Amino acid sequence: LALSLALLNDVGAAKSKNRKVEEKPKIGLALAGGSITAANICGSTMRGFQQQRIMIDGEERPAMDAFDYTSGLSGGNFPNLMYAFATDTTSDEILDADGINDPTQITAEALREVPEKSMFAQFTKTIIPTVLRAMAGSFVFGWEFWPQVVYYHFLEPLGIPAHQQMGTDVKQREDAKPTPVVEFSMTGPAEGYPDWLHEHASRKVIAELREAGAADPNVEMPEDWIEIIRASVDAAMAIGIEIPPGYDEFYQVSPESVMNALENSKYQVPVPFFSTPDEVSSLFTAGRLEFDPTSNKTAEPVDFVPYVGSASDEDGIFSLERLLGLGTALLPIILSPNLMGSIIPAKIEELIGDPLTLSVPTADGNMRIMSFADGGYNDATGIPALVALKVRKIISVQVITGQALTLSRDPLYWPVANMKRFFGVVDRLSDLNPDSFGISGAFSNHIFDLYSNDENQLVKLQAMLKKLHEAGNPLIATLHNLNVVDNPFWGTEAGEVVDLTLIFPIGVPKRFSDQIPPDAVPPAENKTSMIDNGFFTNLNLNFAPNSLSQRNIVLGEDIEDEEGNVIIPLEYEIELPLEFKLGVEETRMTNFLLSWMVKDAWEGLQDVEGNVIFEGFKSVLEMTEVVNATVSDAPSTTGPEVMSADDERSPEGQDDSSGGVHNFACSYVGLLVGAFVFAGAAFS
Repeated sequence: LALSLALLNDVGAAKSKNRKVEEKPKIGLALAGGSITAANICGSTMRGFQQQRIMIDGEERPAMDAFDYTSGLSGGNFPNLMYAFATDTTSDEILDADGINDPTQITAEALREVPEKSMFAQFTKTIIPTVLRAMAGSFVFGWEFWPQVVYYHFLEPLGIPAHQQMGTDVKQREDAKPTPVVEFSMTGPAEGYPDWLHEHASRKVIAELREAGAADPNVEMPEDWIEIIRASVDAAMAIGIEIPPGYDEFYQVSPESVMNALENSKYQVPVPFFSTPDEVSSLFTAGRLEFDPTSNKTAEPVDFVPYVGSASDEDGIFSLERLLGLGTALLPIILSPNLMGSIIPAKIEELIGDPLTLSVPTADGNMRIMSFADGGYNDATGIPALVALKVRKIISVQVITGQALTLSRDPLYWPVANMKRFFGVVDRLSDLNPDSFGISGAFSNHIFDLYSNDENQLVKLQAMLKKLHEAGNPLIATLHNLNVVDNPFWGTEAGEVVDLTLIFPIGVPKRFSDQIPPDAVPPAENKTSMIDNGFFTNLNLNFAPNSLSQRNIVLGEDIEDEEGNVIIPLEYEIELPLEFKLGVEETRMTNFLLSWMVKDAWEGLQDVEGNVIFEGFKSVLEMTEVVNATVSDAPSTTGPEVMSADDERSPEGQDDSSGGVHNFACSYVGLLVGAFVFAGAAFS
């Protein structure tokens, strides 16, 4: 009998290897990073999809239900997880789905009111009391600082319990259908944190790539885009700023060059990870990671293997606040000696300076405690994790912060500037600058073939968006049938195909602003029109939707919380940048604008001659395509070896008491500086 059962099992296994199934293509929503600006833009886009209806399995449902995944990076992770896990609410309520998406209905009163039960209310509240509360928890109880901050400010107000195991104690709300994915980065061994990240990460790789690329031919780029760059440079040089040559020359970093540079540098780079509520994954196909000694620290090599493991199998509690903390923590760059090392009081640095860690299994059968931080060290968009998960259709919300707009306010500059790295394209001047935050993304995110469909996709993208801009339309376009390339960082494999829809909310589309009642948004005192060069002249809305999440405040009196209680008495006056708080009016205008963009583009967008440029979100989300797939129930024998969480591991003589598991740096660097100095005064 036992032999018969074994034979039957073998027959069943053999049949399963070639079993053909029909499955619908996976659809994902990528939520980019960019501080609280990104949180508001991405949440507002989700609001737009929640307001639209689509047929799913014969039933009319909110369009948000059509997504299989929402993938967040940095600030995009706030709405990502708030939407999925908020309790005692509904998707309509948390996203304010009953609110305005018609510009003709905008009033001054509507711009001054944020529904308190929506996620957007939290984006308008100062984070300083939260930071001080988290510092107290770290000081008294030894709790991790950053997970406390994100819990108190973003999760606790939504009724989400603290320090509870995801997947068992904390579950997704029933009407939140997409599976949330959070990108984060492994930033070296815990014992080398943060010095190795500041002194060595990516530097050898970049040096090799720059040397190898010196002989590579230039890549064709959109000529009108190059002209935008040259105009900006001419303006800068006219006021005495010297710009070296090479700013308008671009070349493609080949996958072979990246692999050679990785091997020669001993893989000294941040490693991308991503996690769902159930699994933590890294498909990085490196081997032995070595770490050059820093000025005062050394670390042993790590024999890294691709890893997919259940979050509940990690030592200790893997809570939602820890996951959100991993996906948004930029404390390593805040603590960088060349940024804020001389500003933060030593006592405060002791409270907040410990890394977030995760025990990672290694090829030699051991566990290694590694440090982790914001996924912006490897990506800026949330796209790569979705490609790694073999998502066929991706809608990407691109974010340009108000700080970044100081480089260019031309909306036709940013799309190609943001997307070129996904096609392996870099410039000869600045894209491989080792001192730039997120520089690894310049060589780690080559995921798509630039010449998919025998056409330069960046040239195509620029041409489509230029036509939409001329018609006063929102900048939304799809690059169809992009060929995926082998990528050692994200484990993507050639042969996959992706339809990538890109949303670029930069400034205010003319067709939107033309419909706003004049008395709703009066122009600035010295202006005669509501809009100037695509942006509001009204000072309260001047950067919307690309809002500045950084403000200045003059301190000469006690700091109080929202109830009026004195937190810290101050006897001096100082001007400091504060972070993580948007103005109410710009928050609401962004809510209305992004929701309108989704509605306006639902059936498609045309150029001035009536040619269809974008087929519409309805077309993207409708399940009109069926993919024939071959399913094998047997373990895979191809591709990288993946270490399972079920594999037995032994500690490598280390105490794991800590438990298991972009241009945005400028936003986060200002995030806590005011609170750090306030707290320094209190603790001194």
